Amino acid sequence: MLRCTNGHISHARAVGKVCHQNREFSRKRKRSMNPAYFSSHSRITVKGTRTIAFRDTHGCSMALKSLIAAIHPQQQDIIFALGGYVDRGFDSSGVVEQLIALKSRCNLICVLGNHDQMMRQCKDSKQKFNWWMECGGFACLDSYGDSGRPDLIPKSHFKFLEDCVSFFRDRHSSLCSCELQTRPTIGNNR
Repeated sequence: MLRCTNGHISHARAVGKVCHQNREFSRKRKRSMNPAYFSSHSRITVKGTRTIAFRDTHGCSMALKSLIAAIHPQQQDIIFALGGYVDRGFDSSGVVEQLIALKSRCNLICVLGNHDQMMRQCKDSKQKFNWWMECGGFACLDSYGDSGRPDLIPKSHFKFLEDCVSFFRDRHSSLCSCELQTRPTIGNNR
């Protein structure tokens, strides 16, 4: 999802969700790509800046590359990446590399998503590693060279995930992604 304060780049919303499968968009998505949708759902935080948010790139580095090219980030822009960086797609490592590089070009605030949290915790225990594998981790590890070997993931990528925030809140908005429960709690046995 991409929401921005500049209607001229509304086509970038579609790029943010397109993955290697080239899925068709629903009527709702086509309606939400209308520039009027952006102006009614956006807020400008500082005069002269754009606020942009996207989510769920899930290993689709080419889609993220197209998105970044379409929005042409400037140093004063505030960009929120709302989780879902890894798993499912075939190039999770490329997505993380692009986000690390994007941090030097603009004000990038990365919120940790549930798949990202599973990747971050995969070294904690065999149980957490296995759980991540069941939820799409194999695709992520394949992008690092060998399925089943988290030691091939660069430390800089784990540092990136450690630096992600659980949520973001300022006077204009509150943004969060799904926080993952790692242990069942009373009343939460699903």
